[in-house]
Amino acid sequence: MNIRLFLSLLLSLIGCYASAQAYDQTCYFGFSFEISDNNAWGYGEPVITQVDPYSNAAKAGLKPGDIIMEVNGKATYLRHYDLIASWLFEDNSNEVKFTIRNLNNTFKEVPVSRYCRNSDAVTESELADWYSLYSVEGNNTRHFSLPMVVRAYSEVDFTDYYTYDFIFKEKTTEIDDYIVHQIEKGLNRRGLTRDVNDPDILIQIYYSYEPNKNYRPDALSDSKIGEMRYDVDLQRMVKVPVDSAKTGADASNIKGSVHFGFQFFEKKYIQPGQLTQIWDVELQEYIAGDYSLQDYCQMHVPLMIAAYPYQSPTSEMKYSVDFKEYNYTGINFNRKDLCTIENVDKDSPAFAAGLREGDKVMSVNGIPFAHSAFDSKNAYADFVGETMAFRDISAGFYNDKVKDYSYPWYVDSYGKIGKEFRKKHYAAGMSYLFAFERYVNSKPSPELTFEIQRRGQAFSFKVVPQKRKSANLVNNK
Repeated sequence: MNIRLFLSLLLSLIGCYASAQAYDQTCYFGFSFEISDNNAWGYGEPVITQVDPYSNAAKAGLKPGDIIMEVNGKATYLRHYDLIASWLFEDNSNEVKFTIRNLNNTFKEVPVSRYCRNSDAVTESELADWYSLYSVEGNNTRHFSLPMVVRAYSEVDFTDYYTYDFIFKEKTTEIDDYIVHQIEKGLNRRGLTRDVNDPDILIQIYYSYEPNKNYRPDALSDSKIGEMRYDVDLQRMVKVPVDSAKTGADASNIKGSVHFGFQFFEKKYIQPGQLTQIWDVELQEYIAGDYSLQDYCQMHVPLMIAAYPYQSPTSEMKYSVDFKEYNYTGINFNRKDLCTIENVDKDSPAFAAGLREGDKVMSVNGIPFAHSAFDSKNAYADFVGETMAFRDISAGFYNDKVKDYSYPWYVDSYGKIGKEFRKKHYAAGMSYLFAFERYVNSKPSPELTFEIQRRGQAFSFKVVPQKRKSANLVNNK
């Protein structure tokens, strides 16, 4: 896509998030939901599908998969999406009370405050998205898929199950214990509790590794086989030496095949006293190079558990990961000129430093601002187009919406890139969002210096920003 067209579209979308506008304000909570058609989890009720990091919803403890049973005491069962959405903004109260059910609560009331801002305001989080080509290393969306089979059984209601334990047909091995630890860590993270005395769920693991008799160590380099996947523990994308396309069963560069999964059973509700299988997840792939079963399980167990309990039966899981890393000061800029402060979040670093609504930002750390959204867009496009020589195309693109431009910077060019940011005609003042990066500032400082105009007078303010970093895994059902 042409870079100017892409940036124009993106600028027009800033702030277009599920929200409600009242008078001159836009308010939102920071989560998305859908009405569940899954008989096993919240059928006919809203289920949260995504929670924005650092939002009021996240601060209140809402999580993807939570079932919203009530909004301010009104039952949501079999209500239309639009009606439920209207309840979130039907009065002027600053707070809405959600009654939720999840994997560790049958009934919990969670108050969530609305975040409201002037309708013409754009947040630094939104600007970090728009200016992500300044710093694609920390601000990008990656996509990947797994050949993962998920089976769920229609008679079950997963809201009945809160505890678990493991069952084995024989004495456990070292690898058994390792896998159990990984699953336990993942389920506890999701809110379930291990109970060795009277568990609701009994888990059985299974795995195998079959070496390929045709494998030759001198065959095609292992590095040419692999897929990028998200490591939940490391919170970054890593290359995994797998061939999920299953095209290399007999290939000399395929070292072997792994088959791994785990099954959930219950014996309390469906057929009391008898084990009944209620859920199953498995992966089967070809492995290239040195990649142990332990490493495979450590990487993939959290992704497998992410499918429980809301994922409908499938043979492929598609994920996206939204990475974001930026400086938060609490300033909300006017979307029409992107240099005037529309409002400042209370209790934020910028507010504490003395910046206020109506201030016009001239520069940050000596890097100037443009004085209209149009000029800002054009200067940004010029910067992106004219600095392509400093991008490492061999690393691959980081954003499929603008593939031709979203490559990381060459590490050995950081000094030159920093000089480009400071060129006046690029008006790259918004690079302060990423001023902790050495390609923006060779000697990052904990402070940002804002030069502003207030009622015709010049002022300078020192602001110590908060660095916000997140990696948000989303199940693209």
